[in-house]
Amino acid sequence: MNTYAVVIVAYNPDERIFLSVKKLNEIDSVDKIYIIDNTPRGNTEIGSYSKKIVYIPLFKNKGIAVAQNIGLDRARMDGYIWAMTLDQDTIIENELLIKYDEFIKRTDTSKIGLINTDYFDINSQRLKYDNKEMLFVDEVISSGSFINLDVFKKVGKMDESFFIDQVDNEYCYRLRKNGYSIVVLPGKGFEHRLGNIKQVSFGKSVIYTYNQPPIRVFYRTRNTILFIKKYHDRELRTTKLKELLKDFIRLWFEKKRILKIFMYIKGIIIGTVWRY
Repeated sequence: MNTYAVVIVAYNPDERIFLSVKKLNEIDSVDKIYIIDNTPRGNTEIGSYSKKIVYIPLFKNKGIAVAQNIGLDRARMDGYIWAMTLDQDTIIENELLIKYDEFIKRTDTSKIGLINTDYFDINSQRLKYDNKEMLFVDEVISSGSFINLDVFKKVGKMDESFFIDQVDNEYCYRLRKNGYSIVVLPGKGFEHRLGNIKQVSFGKSVIYTYNQPPIRVFYRTRNTILFIKKYHDRELRTTKLKELLKDFIRLWFEKKRILKIFMYIKGIIIGTVWRY
């Protein structure tokens, strides 16, 4: 079996990152674990946890896009063809990299930019896709993504102006725009929680709220506008404007809604005046 690299972006991590690294350390096919730490004070304890770890502290929160680019560039320079990106709290199943490895061995991956897997959604308490066969999808979350580093070099890095939120969506869109596929393999590869999603009944309708911090509302909103402006794609614009409307409605059912609505409006304004 081939060996691979893993890139983890850390920011004020709790003990769960050690559980994640412990699992990765036990998997023979994981050769290197690049931990890019956005925590301003750093964390030498993480860096010394395992010989597999390459610890890169930034001593400043430079955002997920910058950190992922540093980790993926380092993996590519160290000779890896594929690298998996993980959130700091994601703990993968033992068989995940075996599944990825078997797939790339039996498949022509020259036009595949990214591979991910089905996962258990903690909020909904069910599998995200529940697929029995390989799926071609438009976009996936960054956690668990197995990135083709040759393609990464060709299509360009994560958009660092996004900082956080929509980074994975924009990269997936760019992959497809350049003729590369995004694949989801069947079988649970890990568990994931997106924000703190809650179901709210509104008459006969049901609304799902994200309940993320106000600053995430700002970045999600601003970056959605930047996404639209970057590509000038009519279908993309329609999809993203619908997402913005849904996000605005959700905010009215969340705590700190006045502050979040303010951050939403701020995101609209800054995104609108932003120049690429």
